[in-house]
Amino acid sequence: MSTNDDRDPFAGLPIMGPDDPLQAERRARAAKAEELKSAYRALFAGQLAELVLADIAEQGGVFLHNIGADEFEHGKNEGQRRLALRILKLSGREVPTPWAPRAHSATPPANGRPREAITENSEPEQ
Repeated sequence: MSTNDDRDPFAGLPIMGPDDPLQAERRARAAKAEELKSAYRALFAGQLAELVLADIAEQGGVFLHNIGADEFEHGKNEGQRRLALRILKLSGREVPTPWAPRAHSATPPANGRPREAITENSEPEQ
């Protein structure tokens, strides 16, 4: 069996068009993402939405430096932060928001060391 470097490696493959299964799957994913975005916006359009979203941002550590005692706590904190940011984004809110960050969360962390708040000069608060 000989190889020919001049041969087109894509020869014989179907040309992708508007009815291509890959394009159809991309359109379906985009439609599902838009539907999910609309659902988040409808859910967080009520009067209590700002209060709930502020709590999600605070509990998720959106305004806090991610300082953990070890890599596992750091990973947990970052996961909470990313989920909170996703909820805020899908609900149509801009981040950062006008919610005032607090120095420390109301619930103490598992290791007893609070995550530090971000100040205006991006230095940890003392």
